[in-house]
Amino acid sequence: MTDTEAIFFLNQMYYLEQRLRREEIPADVHRPVERMREFLSDLGFRARVPLGEPFDECRTDCQATVAGATTDGLVIAEVIKPAVWRCESGQETLIQRAVVIVRAAEKGDTR
Repeated sequence: MTDTEAIFFLNQMYYLEQRLRREEIPADVHRPVERMREFLSDLGFRARVPLGEPFDECRTDCQATVAGATTDGLVIAEVIKPAVWRCESGQETLIQRAVVIVRAAEKGDTR
């Protein structure tokens, strides 16, 4: 499987997972998506969703849009596309940066 094909499938699976969560679909419907994720993992591809993680401009795995006026103490508030990694011979390579929306952390944010 090529990088482009893996990115396509992992992006579509992420979209489906988000939709399934919003629609409160029964858990057994999630199973085929999980099987596809495991299959792609066995081929050496994995998606990472950095939701809630701290963000600063030094991060190279995310392409961010800042929501709000402040740029201090940012956290990832929304993930549009996950980061996609290829693992070969024990080495991981980023093949798609996550597309995220970041905002200033609110008081009490433990993320």
